[in-house]
Amino acid sequence: MAERKVLGRGLRALIPEAEQPEGGSPHFLPIARIRSNPSQPRVHFDPAALEELKASIRRSGIVQPVLVRPKSDGYEIVCGERRFRAAQAAGLLEIPAVVREMNDEEALRCSIVENVQRDDLNPIEQARAYQRLVEEFRMKQEEVAEVVGKDRSSVTNTIRLLGLPKPIQDALIRRELTMGHARAILSKGTDTERLALFEEIRRSNLTVRETEGISRTSKKKTTPPRDEAVRRVEEELQRILGTKVRIADRKGKGKIVVEYYSPAERERLIRLFRTTRG
Repeated sequence: MAERKVLGRGLRALIPEAEQPEGGSPHFLPIARIRSNPSQPRVHFDPAALEELKASIRRSGIVQPVLVRPKSDGYEIVCGERRFRAAQAAGLLEIPAVVREMNDEEALRCSIVENVQRDDLNPIEQARAYQRLVEEFRMKQEEVAEVVGKDRSSVTNTIRLLGLPKPIQDALIRRELTMGHARAILSKGTDTERLALFEEIRRSNLTVRETEGISRTSKKKTTPPRDEAVRRVEEELQRILGTKVRIADRKGKGKIVVEYYSPAERERLIRLFRTTRG
């Protein structure tokens, strides 16, 4: 757990050598021997932003070296995918790089932390990155929050975006919808309701405040007041299970709904239930 605590303090705490490599300067590696990271959490690269970075590299070079790990056929990018792509587009033959031995888990975690902490990911990429930490490293959401330097509710709400209908996720990827809008949409209980609110946002160009107002008004009409004791139990179950939990209670009877956002997370919860039962 000690290693995960240090991650929340930033990428430099994870790889302090990367900012000040031995000897005071990085290696210059041939770009032809470096390949992209297939586990890169960032999928969408803004062409205009890459063009600006390419122009900057042509004017001033690369200020910060990329981080790579050795592979049998050369090197693989761990951190600095965007700089690497812009350098390729600028026609550079070599690039400043820090070389570090890393296994797959270390490389993936480092790449996720770099992108998340620099706010380089769109909300869906961020949600998928958090989910990979949960699934591949079997972390609880509290641990993910500690790793990336966010509060747990932020991590939980971001992962919940993966449960939204595809048209809404696509709008988030294109940044046509804000996280504030998405949080208001998530308060709706069904996909039909969520899509209807999404269409209303687009049709009427609703602000986040207006969207929240519509959502609150709708909830007041349909949702009875929450029992404080039930709400506390919900929060405790969410802490234990590391995911969203809803309790529908009516006069001592009801149901407990445990949400998951992928088959892998479903299997994680099943394992947890079996362990608890045993």
